[in-house]
Parts: sequence; C-alpha cells; structure tokens
Amino acid sequence: MAGRTRWQQRLPTLRCPASVAGSHLRILATMTTMVMVVVAITISGVVGQTSGVPAATSAATTTAATTTAATTAFFPTTEAATSSIVPAEEVEEVDHCLTQPCRNGGACHMLDGGYYCNCPTRYTGLHCEVDSGPLCFRPENQCLNNGLCREIQGNYTICACQVRFTGGLCETVIDNFCELNPCENSATCQENEFGDGYTCYCPPGFSGAQCENNIDDCQPQPCANGRCMDGISSYTCDCTDTGYTGALCQ
Repeated sequence: MAGRTRWQQRLPTLRCPASVAGSHLRILATMTTMVMVVVAITISGVVGQTSGVPAATSAATTTAATTTAATTAFFPTTEAATSSIVPAEEVEEVDHCLTQPCRNGGACHMLDGGYYCNCPTRYTGLHCEVDSGPLCFRPENQCLNNGLCREIQGNYTICACQVRFTGGLCETVIDNFCELNPCENSATCQENEFGDGYTCYCPPGFSGAQCENNIDDCQPQPCANGRCMDGISSYTCDCTDTGYTGALCQ
C-alpha cells in the first residue's frame, strides 16, 4: 500500500466499537475523580499535620463550619426567631369602642377580643344601623282617648293625655281631678265648675300650681348680721361668731 511504512503494513487496523469507547471514557472519568479525591485528602493531611488537627477532623470541621455559616445566613436560630414574639401578657388590649362603632344612640360594650352594641328599642343590627320604624306606630304604644304619643330617644314612648284622662296610655278616666291628689304640701284641691281642671289652695309658706314651692322667707335678708335659715313660713337668724345677739343679730 502506498504511503504506509513497513511497520504500518504489518500491523492490522483496529476498529473500536462505540460501546467500548464509551465504557473506556466512563472508566477514565472515574479514575480522574479518584485522583482528585486522593489529592484533596493529601492536602487535608498536610494542613492537619501543620495545625495539629487530624485530617479527617479538619475536613469535617471545615465542612460543618461552611454548612453552619450558610444555615445562619438564611435560617435564623430558634432563639432569634422567638425573640420577636410578644408575650401574651405584654400585648395591649385594643379598645374597640374608641371609634364609637355603634350608631343611633347605641352603647358600645367591650368583650374579650371584641365588642357588642346595646341598641335602643327602635334600632337593631350589629351596629344599631337598622331602623325598625317609629315606636309610636307600634300597636303596644298606641295612646288611647286621643292621647298624643311622643317617642323619647328611640327607646320608649310617653302619652300626653287629654283632660280627664291619665295612665301610661291615657286609659284611665278621671271622674274628679282631686281624686288624684295633685296638690302638694297639704294644700286643698278643688275642681272647677266646668269639670276640666282644678285649683290648689296652698297653706302659708308655699306657692305654685300644686303648692310645690317653699317660699324663701329669707328674701329679702331679714337678719342684720347673722346667717338666715329659711323655714316654713318663717325664718331664723344664726348669730354664731358674729358678736351680735337677738332675733335679728342686731
């Protein structure tokens, strides 16, 4: 054959199958890895002899330190993680009623972890926001005998009764006004001639439509120097520590 040397002509041509070549490459890679491990162990041994620490221990320590550093960088320790938790006894209780959440005259009351609204009779809902309508329209609040219903702060009603009627709903007929004893302080009651009213005749020292007022007998000031004490249709002068005596401390 042209171009070949005498030795090349004697040697047969070798052809390596692909599977055998792949196997050889894997063996070569394994051997390379083993060499690198041996080199690493040799280096660790030298470092260990220099520092007085066995090679295996030094390598393990280095690995553990690296792992610990990485863990510390990304995962806080239990102590660090729990230090930010505020103990239950140090948590300040929130006053939910401070913002006045209840509407339409509802009263806010605190509960454990919340609040509730105590609503007037007319209103319902969590925050007393639902208006159920005027209380005077309810059958149980209807005034009788032409009485006039009046709602008080959405909570209750009163009836203004016509003459000769009384009671919560004006249900009671008054035969004689004086039977109700409207006059005070032992005054005398007398019904008028039309039967639609009465008059109170007050005893001395009292005044007013029902004789409810005690007349101030110390006006004008009758005591010359002492302190005036009002009585019923009378007065007394207290002369204590004034240096004066007599009925009028004169």
